[in-house]
Amino acid sequence: MRSRLVLSALTAALLLAGCGDDDAETKAPQSVVKIGVISDVHVFDAVKLGGVPGEPAYEEAIGKDRKAFLQSQALVQSALDRLVAAGNQVILITGDLTKDGEQYSHEWLREAIAQVQAKGVKVLLIPGNHDMNNPYGSNGSIFLEQNTQGAEVGSIAPYMEHTDDTPRFDVPRFDRFYADFGFKDAVARDSHSFSYVSEPVPGLWVLALDLANSSLPQATSNWSTEAGRQDYPPTGGSLLAPQRAQTWAWVKTMAARAKAEGKVLLTMSHFGGIEHFTGQNLLIPDYVLDGAGKASYLQGLQWSPYLEPFTAADGSTGLIPYQTSSEYVSRALADAGVNLLLTGHFHANDIARRDYDNGNFLIDIQTGSTVSYPASMRQLVLDLPTKTLSVNTDIEAVQADVPEADLEGLVDAMADNLPAALGLEVPDSLANLLDSLLLKRPLWNLMCDLYLVGQGLDPQADQAHGEAAMLAALPSGVTQADLQVTTLTTLISTLLKAHYAGDEGSNPALGASQRFAIGWLIQVKPTQLQALMTAQLTAMQLQSQVPDSVLAQFSQMVPLIGQVGYGVVNDPTPDRNVRIDLTTGTLQAQ
Repeated sequence: MRSRLVLSALTAALLLAGCGDDDAETKAPQSVVKIGVISDVHVFDAVKLGGVPGEPAYEEAIGKDRKAFLQSQALVQSALDRLVAAGNQVILITGDLTKDGEQYSHEWLREAIAQVQAKGVKVLLIPGNHDMNNPYGSNGSIFLEQNTQGAEVGSIAPYMEHTDDTPRFDVPRFDRFYADFGFKDAVARDSHSFSYVSEPVPGLWVLALDLANSSLPQATSNWSTEAGRQDYPPTGGSLLAPQRAQTWAWVKTMAARAKAEGKVLLTMSHFGGIEHFTGQNLLIPDYVLDGAGKASYLQGLQWSPYLEPFTAADGSTGLIPYQTSSEYVSRALADAGVNLLLTGHFHANDIARRDYDNGNFLIDIQTGSTVSYPASMRQLVLDLPTKTLSVNTDIEAVQADVPEADLEGLVDAMADNLPAALGLEVPDSLANLLDSLLLKRPLWNLMCDLYLVGQGLDPQADQAHGEAAMLAALPSGVTQADLQVTTLTTLISTLLKAHYAGDEGSNPALGASQRFAIGWLIQVKPTQLQALMTAQLTAMQLQSQVPDSVLAQFSQMVPLIGQVGYGVVNDPTPDRNVRIDLTTGTLQAQ
């Protein structure tokens, strides 16, 4: 393969020998390509659609969707300007282009990237689950206070809700609306999706995968039944669903063709191809392709669990297990020759990998959102002759450009209202009880009470005994004072921010006390936790206020949070700055 590349370079040099210098500069093959990557920009046209902090409609919208959408335009403009200034020849946007598919938001973004492309930078993009047929468009794509269209506050704004040839709201089909950004000059197109192959520079193929369930022509009819929503969850994506069968066949053909023609293949998908932390598919499904495992078409498939070795901060070693249905997808992609995915969707900077015994591998480089902490952008440097890729990540510059977005505060607010973040509609009275019983209760107090329950003792009568036993069990570096100011809410917020930023293991916010708390959560027995909360409610004569089903749900969630946290803090793959050999899959921090 290397000799073929060298021969091609020599041939090009001979052909250009008689040309002038200017002509040689324009036709000489490139060996190094600089590629900028951003994701989940969630543009919201705050001028046309409105939005004033403190006003009811805006506060309701931001309460359900903790993104800095009033600053979304400034944040993505900052990222685009910086990526252009850095000399990138290509910029990739891996889906979720708009807040909820609003026509005005799409139009604003199209104009912004057209200006980038006018400067000689090729922009390629794919849709995410928010960009068309959005099931939340009917209540998310709304006019807010002080919109410049004179529309009634709360009324539905025009949004892109179709994938067929029947335009609504005067918006053409997605590939026609964004024709200049990958579709019009594609090397190849898939006729069953908005997937395409682009060759932005000679020798590089970008395989843009549209796998969003929301972009299927049958999207709305899929969601008309419970079975349909299970097979095609609105926020999820699929590679294996029957409606994606032709697309999956096309992907395999394109990957084989890229290999046969000696192209370097980079693939972008809005949805992850690998579970990025253990428990992700259980706690928050639909972020990894076919990861929830409940779809009817996954029944009967078999896959092997994946065990990822790691070394903890204390030097101990272990294995992190991954065993959900996305393991089938990860291996299928690797076996097809799709070895590197550029993804988004979860708003985190994380790199996950799978290495298989047949020598195949898959590396999933997930890029965080520009409208969520910490407003990330990635810089890739691809050496075509050696097939090596350097990845560098910036988590500071865009935040600094738009400080009014208060991205860290948005994460804290999301963790502070965990039931809403999990999509649960609970009255304030119930939320307050859950906070006092569990979510915002000092972990130290919870640890002592659960120790006593486990010993068959009364948390009220034997409190001193519980504290003495817990103090004796604390390892070096872990203090009662730290655990007294740590709650599930603050621990979740810390974990989220660490995961969003990447390189969690070296994050100073995850100290010895936080790691101890995560390990303790894993050991919590849901039945004992539910019994403790039931007893406390009975003592307050409030047992009827919280259904047993809600107590059971939150009790079962606690050890799962511990399992997720354990995987996050022990993530063995560096996330921000790495060098990858695209031939062997070797990945090293740099």
